[in-house]
Amino acid sequence: MTRSLPTPEELAAAGLYDPTAPDAQEQLHHLRVIAARGGTVADMQDARRRGAIDRLAAELLFLPPGPRYTLAGVAERAGVDVEDVRELRRASGLPDASDDDPRFTEGDVRVVQAVEAAAALFGRPATVQLLRVTASSMTRVADAAVSTFVTTVGAASAMEDEALLAANHAAMALYDELLAVMDAVLRQHLVHQARPNISEAHAGFEARDSAVGFVDVVGSTSMVQRLPLDDVGRAIAGFESAAADLVTAGGGRVIKFVGDEVMYGAGTVAEACVVALQLVERFAGDPVLPGVRAGVAGGRLLLRDGDCFGPAVNLAARAVKAAAPGAVVVAALGPLEPLDGLRATLLPPMDLAGFEGPVTLAEVAAATRP
Repeated sequence: MTRSLPTPEELAAAGLYDPTAPDAQEQLHHLRVIAARGGTVADMQDARRRGAIDRLAAELLFLPPGPRYTLAGVAERAGVDVEDVRELRRASGLPDASDDDPRFTEGDVRVVQAVEAAAALFGRPATVQLLRVTASSMTRVADAAVSTFVTTVGAASAMEDEALLAANHAAMALYDELLAVMDAVLRQHLVHQARPNISEAHAGFEARDSAVGFVDVVGSTSMVQRLPLDDVGRAIAGFESAAADLVTAGGGRVIKFVGDEVMYGAGTVAEACVVALQLVERFAGDPVLPGVRAGVAGGRLLLRDGDCFGPAVNLAARAVKAAAPGAVVVAALGPLEPLDGLRATLLPPMDLAGFEGPVTLAEVAAATRP
């Protein structure tokens, strides 16, 4: 048996809804979403008094049942100072809360306790930095999950009582499955990323000889100006999907996407070039994207928090900007390393920003078969 949602008249009588306001439609939809997720008129009135009405719908959907705490309550439960809790909240990428805001749960207490336990093993600075990296990934997951709901079942069920209730119940039912997926995937990545040799580890970073590549979309600025944003969004999403698949299939790792560009790592310069050539081929003649280009370099890389740094990274980033549309360019500060299975055509040495003296450049292609 489903529970009926409050009527607009009931919400107006409770002082929650103004049918004459310019945003009356948005007001009503928001309040009915809260009701669909189990919120009562009294809950809405209390949240309105506390200035928390805007987030009440999300709290009802995602926060577990049970006692609620202020920041001071979390600190007391975890046995730490309240400033320690504030520090961890900032490290988690979450805004400050007022002293009387009772939004926190036993889960927040466990976060503080887990950080304190990990700090005893790894030290507090390294542990807080790990929390920052974890929280940054969680921010992307949360944004993607909310966007998926809003743009699919949320949009389809807007203002329909039964559909809205069903969509929210279905979303809540899937939450535990999302956690299970994240747990299983994280475990597999921990196995995949495990390093049997830690001799190259230093305080706060690792050092490794490997390669890095950048692939970006040619002429994306003009593309955005002349095409509908929906078409651009779908095209960039296709580029990111293809890049992730090809990098992984080639034994590499996507380090990050920045706008219309992917940065990835590979074991050798040749492996990085093969991935780049596949991406160039994949988007040659694409009906929307005007093609891609790539820059690759190898050398000593510093690895930290899933990112990498060093002269090779800067070289590859400069090389992609020097590449012609549809080309893969390798940059080196000295002689090029052998590129088995590939053909390298030397280009005129070029002065690249940030480097003293001309840099060796070569355009790479698949070797011609006899």
